[in-house]
Amino acid sequence: MRDLGVRIARQKLLRYRVPEADGARWRRWVLLAAAAWTIWALFLSDHSVTHLLKLKSDRDRLSGQLVRAQEELRRTQSRALVGKPTPDMAERILRERHGYAREGELIYVFGEDTTRQKIR
Repeated sequence: MRDLGVRIARQKLLRYRVPEADGARWRRWVLLAAAAWTIWALFLSDHSVTHLLKLKSDRDRLSGQLVRAQEELRRTQSRALVGKPTPDMAERILRERHGYAREGELIYVFGEDTTRQKIR
């Protein structure tokens, strides 16, 4: 069991402590609430710093994809035919894109061609 004298001395000292200001308790609660809101706003909300940084990285990645897609579109549009193709152009297109061959000519296709149906 504790010493009774020490206990009584503590109670006497508590009686003479410096009184708190009238609004000190409320100010602590307001400060705690403001700190909690700041933590929520910085890290947990939909507009948090972490979420905004993730959105920025997504925007940068997508802008890179947009540049690559626009370049591919320009290349495709430059290859597109304007008007009716000449017989030489038609033959070149058939040979390059579709693998057609002249009589007596062999064409070797390396890799798998997914555009053709397999014959059984």
